[in-house]
Amino acid sequence: MKLCFLYFVLWSCTVLAVQPVKLTKVQMLEDFEFLQKTINDYAVFIPLVEKRMGISVRDHLKALQQEITSETTPEEFAVLVRHGLNILYDGHSNFCGKDALKWNVTSTYNYLKEVSNAELGDTLYADYYASVVADRIYQKNKSNIFFKYADGKYYVTSPFTVNGISIKSGEEVTAVNGTPIDTFVNNLFPKLYYTGWDPIHKKLYSDMLLTSLPPAGYETCIFTIGDKKTPIDTRTQIPGVEKIKYGLPRTPLVTLLENDILYIRMPMMMSYGWYVNQIKEIYHPKIKKVIFDIRLNGGGDDNVWKKILSHLLKTPFQYTYRVEMNHRENLKNAIANFGEIEIQGNKMTVSRDRTILPDSNSVGFDGHIYILQGRYTYSAASAFISAAKQNKEKFTIIGEPGAMISGYTFPGIVFVLPHSKIVYKIAFSTDVTGGTTDPYMDQPDILITENIDDYLDRFFTHNPQEISYLQERDKCIKYVKGLQ
Repeated sequence: MKLCFLYFVLWSCTVLAVQPVKLTKVQMLEDFEFLQKTINDYAVFIPLVEKRMGISVRDHLKALQQEITSETTPEEFAVLVRHGLNILYDGHSNFCGKDALKWNVTSTYNYLKEVSNAELGDTLYADYYASVVADRIYQKNKSNIFFKYADGKYYVTSPFTVNGISIKSGEEVTAVNGTPIDTFVNNLFPKLYYTGWDPIHKKLYSDMLLTSLPPAGYETCIFTIGDKKTPIDTRTQIPGVEKIKYGLPRTPLVTLLENDILYIRMPMMMSYGWYVNQIKEIYHPKIKKVIFDIRLNGGGDDNVWKKILSHLLKTPFQYTYRVEMNHRENLKNAIANFGEIEIQGNKMTVSRDRTILPDSNSVGFDGHIYILQGRYTYSAASAFISAAKQNKEKFTIIGEPGAMISGYTFPGIVFVLPHSKIVYKIAFSTDVTGGTTDPYMDQPDILITENIDDYLDRFFTHNPQEISYLQERDKCIKYVKGLQ
């Protein structure tokens, strides 16, 4: 009985411990001003975001700040803060959980520690606030309908019938509640999640529109699909909707394609030793081409691609990283070991020339390397592309432009809002090796995009995880195979 009572007390204390105290309007406004200050002080890429997307970060932040009232709950405030980070449209700027915060504070490897204001005691609410946004997204949406954005348009992926209205797979979605869908998406930014920028059609899009609508207050909408006004309630599932049959290949793979192409699929920049062992096991001297498939790779460790190249290449590979950031003394001191620092006005760049030398046990490949890039290739994966772009005699980038500003960058800086104790990261650097010709570091050398037919084929008809799909149906690989 005593044990049960003690358990109840401990459980009650834990629940109470993670419930944030009510914040006053003044406290929330001060926290939001702190968020804006860290963005202004460190997010050097804001002018690129504004030019690329045609927006004003300051105006969007101001509009969010005006939503704060004396009735705003801590949870609602957390969502507003997350929307503020959405404006940056950056994969390194987001909420932090407890484990990430602990590493930030305690790790001897974290060179950005002194720039951060985080302390170990700030772990109290970190996971709670991080879960608030996730719960808001996933708990409200129960819909089993999915729209796919491809070639500048939105399409239905599975046939369904609702209220006697029959919709076919591949039909185009053109409007939401009578508003053209592109205008609707623009009006809801930055309250939509999973948004991207389409540099080909030069517009904002959402790859998971229905999932993102309920948190923004749109639980039921009338969608114009084809010429039909179709009501969809995101809180309910529609019977009989065909589920996606095949998933994207998210497992590492090293294999031969037609015996003379070495194919390396890297879903993450991790476990270089596994790739090296696989390469050495199947490599032979008659291999003419190498393909690195990093279309789904969102990052990891830069050392992974460097070490793989050292075990693959016959000759040294030279490249330069040149990264710009705002000039702040604490930041300058933090990144001092990363290269030569040049200061011009309120900006500074850190740069270094690097050479990847072949390992003594390298397989000695001396042919051409093709890197397959996708919309969401990012972080350490886009650092690989940044280096490869500097040697077009050896490398060719194939695929879609990046949906985010890419390139060789540093991880974000962890900050904690003073009153709410919300923990978040702000990215602070941008790759400037592309100069004026490729300022967003997002452009492939060979543009190959996916249309809705490609998408439906890949998810409902042919399994993209099978070798036969790579050999016969993958558009990027077919292009490489056709090269002499």
